[in-house]
Amino acid sequence: MSQGQPRRPEGGEAMQADRPIKYGDVFDVSGELAAQPVAPRDAAMLQSAENEDARSKLPADKGATREDAERVVSAEMRNKLDLTTTPGGVAEAVTTAARLNQERP
Repeated sequence: MSQGQPRRPEGGEAMQADRPIKYGDVFDVSGELAAQPVAPRDAAMLQSAENEDARSKLPADKGATREDAERVVSAEMRNKLDLTTTPGGVAEAVTTAARLNQERP
């Protein structure tokens, strides 16, 4: 499953927190579907599919890598309206673990 990023608004517009996220903001679609807000059940199904796919790809007891940290940061940002990570959150923890693993001899 693709791990694409949300599209940034065109023309330098800031993303509006009160505006619903539309299919056209997230997927490469056009026409009537692009203008429709993403249905909560669709968002939940996509998140579930991503989680299942992630579980099948991650081996148990694997040390965090820089690539893992980048993916976690991307996922955390993608799931927040202001597109930021949470200080002291999962992204920060995985990034720290990856850095420590990389520094090991």
